[in-house]
Amino acid sequence: MESVILDLIQTDQKTREAVEEAHRMKFELKRKIADTEKQLSEEAWKEVHQRVDAKKAELDYQISQVESENLKEYEQELKRLQAHYLKKKEEWQKELVRRCLEI
Repeated sequence: MESVILDLIQTDQKTREAVEEAHRMKFELKRKIADTEKQLSEEAWKEVHQRVDAKKAELDYQISQVESENLKEYEQELKRLQAHYLKKKEEWQKELVRRCLEI
């Protein structure tokens, strides 16, 4: 009878150790899953930030190109208007004086 009790105690001890090992493994797996999830999240955000930075640089370049083109067009139009004004200045002044005198 004593050997049966000793066997039962031994079996209980082994079972407790197995349960404790299972709990340890479960805890370790949860920790690894959390670490992997964190790593994947960080990698994904890093990639997102890289894409955003690349797109921003591309758009900044396009904006500077358009701005440069707009400035050239503005300067050309300004020169054209100034030339037109210089050409018509005398005529317009005379017309203004004439209309003022008619009133």
